[in-house]
Amino acid sequence: MATTKREKLFTEFPPVSTEQWEEVIKADLKGADYERKLVWKTPEGFNVRPYYRAENLAGLKFLGSEAG
Repeated sequence: MATTKREKLFTEFPPVSTEQWEEVIKADLKGADYERKLVWKTPEGFNVRPYYRAENLAGLKFLGSEAG
């Protein structure tokens, strides 16, 4: 199977852990509260984070289902 452009792009960068992402985000915030600055709440009361990673999706049963 041929490698897609996206797959090739991913091989050009080293993997980055969630902890590494969080360290950079906190440094960029310069002391501002992460939750107050970047996490927002929907009218239904759900917290929406600024980014999600594959590990956030692990174990979610509804990912393979269709709407309706």
